[in-house]
Amino acid sequence: QRDFFGAHGFERIDGPGAFHGPWGSGAAG
Repeated sequence: QRDFFGAHGFERIDGPGAFHGPWGSGAAG
């Protein structure tokens, strides 16, 4: 899973709770 987060930044793997990071490109807000 770390591969996706490291390569793409935030992928829809788990769902709306997966992108809990500094990216906040709108999905995380």
